[in-house]
Amino acid sequence: MTIWLDMDGVLCDWFGAACNLHGYDPEQYPANTWDIAGVFGITTEQLFRRMGTMWWAWLKPTPEYHWLREILRYRRDVAILTTPYDERSRQGKEFWAMLNWPGPVVVFADDGDKAQYARPGDVLLDDCDRNIEAWRTAGGTGILMPRHWNSGWREPNTRRAPEELLDYCTEHVEKNCGQHK
Repeated sequence: MTIWLDMDGVLCDWFGAACNLHGYDPEQYPANTWDIAGVFGITTEQLFRRMGTMWWAWLKPTPEYHWLREILRYRRDVAILTTPYDERSRQGKEFWAMLNWPGPVVVFADDGDKAQYARPGDVLLDDCDRNIEAWRTAGGTGILMPRHWNSGWREPNTRRAPEELLDYCTEHVEKNCGQHK
């Protein structure tokens, strides 16, 4: 079994940094909307243009990052599974992982198809509905990290304090991955 962790939106706060970079108030972002470039009123190319290697490398961790690191720190079956936008993002993500969580292997799903890595018993923690659905279809267990931009935001307890969000995540991770194996 491998526990696969998405980087952007699960381990690091790509969304907050993208909002800041483009002058968008994250509090105004419409719920359950994945099309960030469209909401910002720009193209995907414009969205990523100013995101250089160091922008990616210095993304702030999400509040859940520290909890995930704590609960999974003794496990040897943890890997980071992320999709790079371009070579700058790939290099920045590698640097981010070295600085913030040097233990797990970083695997890049260059074509965006994370489900190709799913095996029975494998778990993916991701913030993208499409990735979770494909992972489950491929035979893995998918846990959707509730975020304002995905369908998990509608689930109970996801619009509450960060501590309650952590309780929600703890329940799902421990149920699907076991405790500190």
